[in-house]
Amino acid sequence: MRDRIYLMNTVVGAAALYGVEVWGWGGVKDIERVQGRFCKMALGVNRNTPGYIWRTEAGVQNIKATTRERAARYVKDVLAMEEDRWPKIALREEMRGILNRNPAKWGRKLHAAIKEMGCEEIAGMIYNKEEKEKIDEKINAGVERYKEKLKEDDEKAIERSSYNKMYKKIMIEKDGYNYWKDDKKRGEDKEQWARIRCGNIGRAYKKGYTEWTNLNTSNKVQRDKKGVNEKERKYMEKWDKLVEEEEIESEICKILKGEIDVNFCEIFRKVEKSIRSKTEAEKIGEESAEVEQRTV
Repeated sequence: MRDRIYLMNTVVGAAALYGVEVWGWGGVKDIERVQGRFCKMALGVNRNTPGYIWRTEAGVQNIKATTRERAARYVKDVLAMEEDRWPKIALREEMRGILNRNPAKWGRKLHAAIKEMGCEEIAGMIYNKEEKEKIDEKINAGVERYKEKLKEDDEKAIERSSYNKMYKKIMIEKDGYNYWKDDKKRGEDKEQWARIRCGNIGRAYKKGYTEWTNLNTSNKVQRDKKGVNEKERKYMEKWDKLVEEEEIESEICKILKGEIDVNFCEIFRKVEKSIRSKTEAEKIGEESAEVEQRTV
């Protein structure tokens, strides 16, 4: 999975970010969608998994930070050119337009970006031909502030998440165990673990974790069905003793913070299959009812 995540993110970077040095100061919603689609595919999680969750789970930098970083690097490269080079002349003209409050389209995007980064003063510094080292320092500091802001935005979103309220308690720590880097574990178990941790096993197979009391009931139901072996039944017996939602959540947090539990994966794989089958059956029933109504 580690190689898959790296490959997917690299493919997006190589193909989708072509020419980002020029257009990277503007919005990147389409590129965000592409990155999200590929990285969620690599993790094996649902398509509706929020960006702040899958980015944190995969350890992937927000592509907004990548585009801004590369666009800023190009500006620094242009500043290193000789004074009579056209890219440098054009850049100074763009800065003049910004200072005169009459920027071109590219200049408007650049101005909005550097304002967001907290280094708006670089427009005047570039136009007035101040020392490149000082301008570079301002740009670098602005990029770092922007990257930190994006990271903080994800952290705040995790804290108030309604999709997966538990995720803040099971986040992968910087120097802690990282299951998708564990080469001893099977790929299918890593994917299932990611789905459980990211909150993909839930009500109506649509979003987030269901209430833990309902999850406990689901475990009991699954245990009584065919396809759950004796080993899994014994593993699930401990859930029968847990009644309070806090107890159940605490136990699940302990499990999900540790190494991949193969039994846990297998049980949830069957729970998920059951939910999917039920959802598909309900959908077929609704479609049949609509057909009957139209024919009446």
